[in-house]
Amino acid sequence: MSKVIAIVGNLLIAAISIAFALTVVEIALRITDQFAPVPDGASQDAQLFALSDNEDIIFEHLPNARVDFPASPGNPAWRASTDENALRRNGAASGSTAEIRGICIGDSIIFGAGLSDHETIPARLSAIVSAELGRAFECLNFGVSNYTTAQEAAYFRHKRALRYEPKIVVLGLYTNDFKVGLGSINLSEGRAELLSPDAPTGPIVALSRFRVASMLGSAAGMLSDWLRERGLRPRANEKPLKPEQIASVERGLNQLRADLRAEGIPLLIVLFPRDWQLGEPDQVAASPRQQWAKGYCERNQVTCIDILDHYFGKPIDSYFRNGDDSHPHAKAANEIAEIIATDVVRILGSERPSAKDGGMTQ
Repeated sequence: MSKVIAIVGNLLIAAISIAFALTVVEIALRITDQFAPVPDGASQDAQLFALSDNEDIIFEHLPNARVDFPASPGNPAWRASTDENALRRNGAASGSTAEIRGICIGDSIIFGAGLSDHETIPARLSAIVSAELGRAFECLNFGVSNYTTAQEAAYFRHKRALRYEPKIVVLGLYTNDFKVGLGSINLSEGRAELLSPDAPTGPIVALSRFRVASMLGSAAGMLSDWLRERGLRPRANEKPLKPEQIASVERGLNQLRADLRAEGIPLLIVLFPRDWQLGEPDQVAASPRQQWAKGYCERNQVTCIDILDHYFGKPIDSYFRNGDDSHPHAKAANEIAEIIATDVVRILGSERPSAKDGGMTQ
C-alpha cells in the first residue's frame, strides 16, 4: 500500500512541476507579446468576407467590396473587388455585355489569392476565350477561399447561378475539396481568420488560445515538414483517401452535375498540383486525389484537365507565388487560363461565328 501511495505522490509532484513550468513559460510568452508590433487597424481579409445565413456555405463575400493588399517579399501588391452580387470582378471585362457566359467555381485558386482582378484565372480565361471565339465571353468568378466542393455546389445554388445562363461551368479541385467538414471563418474585432474544414473544435480550441499550445503546435508543424522533406512522412495530398473524404467530394460533384444536367450545361473539372509535384521528374507524382478525380471524370464522361500534366518537372517558381505553396502567380495563372481555354473553346465551338456567313455554326 505504501508503494502505491509513494507512486501516486511522485506522479502528483511531477504533474504539479510540469504545470508550474508551463505556467511560467505561458506568462513569459504573454509578457513578450506586449513588446511585439501591434497590427494596424482591421485586416484586409475582414473587408472581403461576411457570415452567411446559409448554413451550407457558412460565409461568403461582401458585395461591392474593394480591398488593397500590400506587397509581400517577392510578391507585388494586389487588389480584390466584388460586384453588387458579391462575385469577384474580372477587371475591365466585368460589367460588359457578354454574349456568352461561363462560371468558374472553386476555392482561393479560382478566386485568385495574391492576384489583382484582371490577373485571375477566370479573368484571363474570359479574355482568351473571347479572342478565340470572336465574341464577348465572360467566365464569372464564383471562387471563395477555403471552400470545399460541398460548399461550392451549395454556393452555386445559393447564388442562383443558373440565372446567368452559363454555357459552361469550370470547377477547380484542390486540397480543400477533399476535406470532410466545411471551411469556415472567424470574424472578430475587425479581423478575419479562415478556418480549415479540419480545424480543431471544442476543448482543443480553448487550449489553442494558450501561447504554449501555439508554440508546441508550431514546433510540431516544423517537425512534420522536416520528416516530409526526408521522406519519413507522407507529403501533402500523398496520404490515401478515406471513404468519408471520397463520399464528401462525390456528393458535391454529383449535386452540381445534377443541376447542370437539367439545363444541358457541360462541366469541366481542373485539377491543381501541390508544390512538391512540380519538382518530380515524371507524372508518377499524381496524388490519390488527382487519381480519384480522373477516375470520376472518366466514369461520368466529364472533361478533366490536370495542370500537373503541363508543369511536372518544372521548378517551383515557374508556378507558385514566392513563399506560397498553393497559389499560382500572375504568369502561371495566365498559362493555366490558356490551357483551360483550349477545352472551353472546343466545347463552345458551336457558338463560334461562321466566317462564311457571319452567323452561328451548328
